[in-house]
Amino acid sequence: MKISIINRHYLSIEDEYLITQIKTYLILNSHILIDNILESDYIILFTNRISLKDEKNDISFIEKYINKKIIVFGLIKNWFIHKKYRNIIPIFLWDEYLLDNFFYINRKISTVNSIDINNLKNNLDWTFIINISRWCLHNCSYCFFKQIIWNPKSKSIESIIKEFRYALNNWKKYILLSSDDPSSYWVDQWVNFILLLKEIFKIKWNYILNISFIHPSFFIKYGRDFLKLLTVNNNIKELLIPLQSIKPSILKEMKRFYNIELIMDYIMKIRQLWIIVKTHFIVLYPSESYEDFISYIKYLKYFDEVTFNPYFIRKWIYQYNNYEFNTELNKRKIKILLMLHWRYPTKIFLENNFKDLFKNKI
Repeated sequence: MKISIINRHYLSIEDEYLITQIKTYLILNSHILIDNILESDYIILFTNRISLKDEKNDISFIEKYINKKIIVFGLIKNWFIHKKYRNIIPIFLWDEYLLDNFFYINRKISTVNSIDINNLKNNLDWTFIINISRWCLHNCSYCFFKQIIWNPKSKSIESIIKEFRYALNNWKKYILLSSDDPSSYWVDQWVNFILLLKEIFKIKWNYILNISFIHPSFFIKYGRDFLKLLTVNNNIKELLIPLQSIKPSILKEMKRFYNIELIMDYIMKIRQLWIIVKTHFIVLYPSESYEDFISYIKYLKYFDEVTFNPYFIRKWIYQYNNYEFNTELNKRKIKILLMLHWRYPTKIFLENNFKDLFKNKI
């Protein structure tokens, strides 16, 4: 089938990762990705419904192509059950495996049969994402998620294990446990992230497990238990721990309350286990001095991969309309970041469109 994938929202790195996974799966099942919406058999509308404006944009798009077959995938709302939207197939972000099932059933059988299945089993290395929870218990000052009036929602352990086995049975060796914050996995399930990992590790299989967006405060409560699990199990290969800053005063302004020295101690112990550790830093913060900025660079040696996210992007989504980022000091910082990214392209990353946003500012 001919399929168009449409996104009309700001994308996080995780969102782009997920869309890439979907595209890969479609191609593997012999579907054709096209840009021309009018010629497509199906439209996949990816939505993250961050704001009312985003929601209105989605509705206007659907009404424009109301006669087309549309799969709305992502953070969806109740207006999809309206009678005039009967042609829409809603698939919630947590149920991405249903999207896989739909396009597997509707694949071109004759083409798929020509694929060397054994070779596919040995070489299929793209990542299967399992969303274990949404939202978090924290209240970071720059975050747009806190605008959404939802409490943290977690999948049951049984549901996650079912998806995990589904991934393994479909030859997906690399699995990413994704959430806005794993430490918030317990609010509505009366369990915690450590118990979930223990259940996953009972599955004896050759897989590689990556975990994203572990809030540093997780280590204050579960650090010792987590390290103990890592020492007895070698399936976890990659962790993303977004520090966002290393200066206590900036962390306080961000409403991220943890001792950076304690967190770094845990990170060093984790790296000794040959686990890849990644982090994010928010730069160009209003109270960030040049010395603060340089201190981030000094911390690069403690991580395998570092992504720098410019603070001003958040202001477009949230409330910081008076922040002036186009200053000589910020221009100087940006030049240093671009130089680092050019010199260490596999270690230093900049948020998407970073260079484009500043190409006329430097």
